[in-house]
Amino acid sequence: MTASTDPLAGLDRVPWGSLHHAYGPADDVPGQVRALRSTHAPTRRRALSELAGAVCHQGTRWEASRHVVPFLAALADDPATGDRAAVVGLLRTVALGGRRDDALPFDPRRAFAAADGVTADQAALVARHLAAGDLCEHDGVAGLADDAAVRWAADAFQAGARHTDRYVRWLAEPDPQLAGYAAELLAWFGPDEAALAGLVASGSSSPTPC
Repeated sequence: MTASTDPLAGLDRVPWGSLHHAYGPADDVPGQVRALRSTHAPTRRRALSELAGAVCHQGTRWEASRHVVPFLAALADDPATGDRAAVVGLLRTVALGGRRDDALPFDPRRAFAAADGVTADQAALVARHLAAGDLCEHDGVAGLADDAAVRWAADAFQAGARHTDRYVRWLAEPDPQLAGYAAELLAWFGPDEAALAGLVASGSSSPTPC
């Protein structure tokens, strides 16, 4: 990315106040995302923790979760961002939830099949009742809760899949943790030809074991 590109461009155009995360309306998310640009390391760490708890609480994704992904990807792509590997780690958490590498190869159509039966309006209704704490009082809505969570997980996964070009670039990063996260993300998102070429090049440049 170029130095003139603002990784947070468009952040205020997302209707955060009408979206929900684990603790209610997501209008606190922009401040947390901006804090990831802080020059103060404890501020960045606190923002990472707050975001993780809000948009991927115990592995569950929410309405707001997918909207965070592009900003995390853009921040991690910017050399001016502190703790870039930690930002990518959060991106991985939001996009994949608690999925472990032993679940690979991954078939998203099969994993997220339940999401097909939930409309955006139904998922939003579930989110509102969860935030209000009265979901169990509405049997018809409560019955949609599990499938709504699958829909939010699918949305976050698809948001992560849109940044494979960046993951390929990160393979060449000198920070081994950042490069390692990039390789892991590519394994989940069905890499295209460019991504496969990047993985091969990364492997061929590795030191030969003694």
